[in-house]
Amino acid sequence: MSVKIIEFTEYEEKSKYDEDINSFLKNESINFEGQPKGGDYRNPSKPKYLAIENFQDKLKAFYYIGACWLKQNEFAAIVTPHLKNIDFVKMFCVALGNRTARSEFEKFYSIYLNEPEIEVEGFDSILTPLLIIHFLSLVESITKSGLKKEYIYKSENLDLKIKGHISFTKHIRKNISCKREDRIYCNYSDYTVDTLENRLLKKTLLFIKKALVFYPRLSEKLKTKVDIQLALFNDVSDTVEIFEIKNMKYNKMYRNYSSAIKLAKMILKHFGYSVNNIGNKHSVPPFWIDMPRLYEVFVLSRLERKYKNLIEYQVAGYYQYVDYVKIDEKLIIDAKYKPRYQNSNARIIEDIREISAYSRDNKIKNFIQEKSGHRIQPNEQLKCVIIFPKNNLEKDNECIDDLILDFEETKDNFDNLPCLTESAIKHFDGFYKVAIDLPTIK
Repeated sequence: MSVKIIEFTEYEEKSKYDEDINSFLKNESINFEGQPKGGDYRNPSKPKYLAIENFQDKLKAFYYIGACWLKQNEFAAIVTPHLKNIDFVKMFCVALGNRTARSEFEKFYSIYLNEPEIEVEGFDSILTPLLIIHFLSLVESITKSGLKKEYIYKSENLDLKIKGHISFTKHIRKNISCKREDRIYCNYSDYTVDTLENRLLKKTLLFIKKALVFYPRLSEKLKTKVDIQLALFNDVSDTVEIFEIKNMKYNKMYRNYSSAIKLAKMILKHFGYSVNNIGNKHSVPPFWIDMPRLYEVFVLSRLERKYKNLIEYQVAGYYQYVDYVKIDEKLIIDAKYKPRYQNSNARIIEDIREISAYSRDNKIKNFIQEKSGHRIQPNEQLKCVIIFPKNNLEKDNECIDDLILDFEETKDNFDNLPCLTESAIKHFDGFYKVAIDLPTIK
């Protein structure tokens, strides 16, 4: 039986389906709940069925792209990006150039490797780069602060030296009985970087190095980075068995390690622990990516590259968090992953109300006042800025090319962002909108 797939693009609304889909939805009582309720940027709620909503006999997709099962091996749904030709490789790299984003990034997507894969073209070109780039950014953070060491218990037949304690039983059996007087069998502990966790990370780096051959766009940008990281694992073996990988636990004391190990296991499992499976994938496990969150940290990385420590991210108000605050200008800034802002006549009153509330929230105003050292007058009106993605994706943004590999580095010459208060929103005093290019595939 072939799998039936309902396909959407973001924001798309469908009012008519074929008879099979109508019958399936009725018989299975699928409850499309729409956008997840509750949660915040620290603990976002996970979407059910890609947050597709059933409203007045219409199905509507929202901001999550990905693929999911409605009924395993029978019916699936997929949601693709509404902006075509987005270069996700560059977008992931720029977003992960921010330390805050890197620590929170795993909350912006989920992959369900224990469920059957869904036959669909094109998504592996998003999913594999996502896993590889996220993993490399975490490994780079780990090696920058130094690989974790621990005491490893070893039992070894040493050449005319004693370490730790002699294992007399093994020494008699393997050396004395064989008249090998040049050897001593010892048990000892060695404080080393050659730990199981580091071996898994190295094995995954070697796996990625081979995988890059099948992903030319990734290979061009990331091969050197992989080689640099492998050199830092020179004293680490890559010997690790599949059963050790599956049973490996995360140590919550080492946040970057636990996230990197989780990703390493996902990468190896995604390809069935075999390089032979790379490059031949026409299916993906069920997954979702929260596009507004990805866009939010993409914008954060670009703002911080230009304005450095003048940008504060996710500032808490009494009821909500504002995306960004620019301290010196006392700007309230919100990222909106909505194409409608390209049209100057778009109805955006809901967003105006939301952002107006941020600008009047006394907790946010007090935060700005303390950070800037300048008093905010009781009736002072703070300027508000909406940053939205350009809908015109015809040409590539060359500046982003220069940034792609700088997960940790900040460049001083990144000044191609337009002035944040360049374009006023008609009819609203102190409101501005700014379009930011998304990287595109040429």
